[in-house]
This record gives sequence, C-alpha cells and structure tokens, in this order.
Amino acid sequence: MTHWSETVVAVVALLGVLVALAVVDARMLPAAPWTRSVPFSLACAAAGMVAWLAIAPFIGGPAVGQLFLPVTVLAGIAAYLPSIAVRAVGGRPVATLVFAVLWSALVFAPVAVVTFGPLGLTGAFGTDPVDHGGSLVMNVAAGAA
Repeated sequence: MTHWSETVVAVVALLGVLVALAVVDARMLPAAPWTRSVPFSLACAAAGMVAWLAIAPFIGGPAVGQLFLPVTVLAGIAAYLPSIAVRAVGGRPVATLVFAVLWSALVFAPVAVVTFGPLGLTGAFGTDPVDHGGSLVMNVAAGAA
C-alpha cells in the first residue's frame, strides 16, 4: 500500500469506530434520544479534532508525520470518551464541548505527540516514545472520564 492509501484506511477505520461508539453509547446516555445524542457525540468528537488540529503544530504535531490524520480522528474518539461522563451527570452542551476542547488541548495533544512520535527521536531522559498502538492515549481518555 502507498502512504496515502494506508492513511485513508486508518482514518476510515477510526471514523467507523467513532460512529459505532456514538450509536452504542446513545442508548446508555440518559439525557436525550439517540437522534440528538449521536449528533452531539459526533460534535464532541469534532471538538477534539479541532483542538488537535489547532494545537498539534505548535507542540510537535508534524513530528507524527504520516499518522497526523489518523491521530486527528483518534483525537475525536479520545475527546468523545471523557465527554460521556460529563453528559451522563447532566452537563450542559456548551460546557461539555468546552470540556472536550480543553481536555484535548491540554491532555490528549501532548500525550499523542510523545506517544506517536517517530521511533528515531528520543524523548525525555533519552527514552524512545512508548505505546505506538495507541492504548496509552485512549487510557488517558478513559482516566479523564
């Protein structure tokens, strides 16, 4: 596969996961019927993606290279997950979106840059980035929730 075809496959797969999570979780969120819950879930994810796109170039986003677009969608999933907790306790929509943006900018983006950085670069204390499978970033999302 070429660089772009691999990127497209990763983005499509992650978008599929995001939509599936939004549909499944809509049944568990008490605040709204699924016709309102799913679009709002996707809006929370979009807030995370926008935060990643806005801040990543300033903290090393280009360092993730070919993974930049897939990590953008992963940022959406990672913003959506902690927003579930805010929504489940009755958080207002604006507060939930602000939480998703701030969490993505302050937690997800720095962790993702270190996690998905190229293997050739060393991080703090001369160690290579760890967890190139993505579970570190997603565990941070669940921990934030």
